[in-house]
Amino acid sequence: MNLKPMSRASFELYLERLIVEFAEDKVGAGNWSEEAALTRSRDEITKLLTDGLSTPGHALFDLTLPDEKEAVGVLWLSSIEDNGARQGFIYDVWIRPDLRRKGLGTTAMMEAERWARSQGLTSLGLHVFGHNQAALALYEKLGYVITNINMTKQLS
Repeated sequence: MNLKPMSRASFELYLERLIVEFAEDKVGAGNWSEEAALTRSRDEITKLLTDGLSTPGHALFDLTLPDEKEAVGVLWLSSIEDNGARQGFIYDVWIRPDLRRKGLGTTAMMEAERWARSQGLTSLGLHVFGHNQAALALYEKLGYVITNINMTKQLS
């Protein structure tokens, strides 16, 4: 698997899919109402990627394979400095639905680690929605540990 810097055209397509999927995840987690979700999703992502592909500290990649003509997935990574340590964060790892459950997610995560090491980062963090049990299992298998848990109880 290769990390190919995302083109502007690929970024525009990715952004529209990301906004919809992030909104769906926030609604599914009970964080947002369905009516406001798309607007809130667009606002949050725009705040993170203030300069689109050129946003400092963020790197967006298409994931490619030698035998595939189109990208098989996407990886959005960032880096920050905190208390003198350079840390990374995985905002998104996405594999095309028709290619899931074939080990590409694991390979993508290993590429994220390779990238992080090449950038001198000391750790990689990520967020996973509680309802995404497949992703949670993958991350735990790869050595990620839970550092925080938010819980909600509906009272109506």
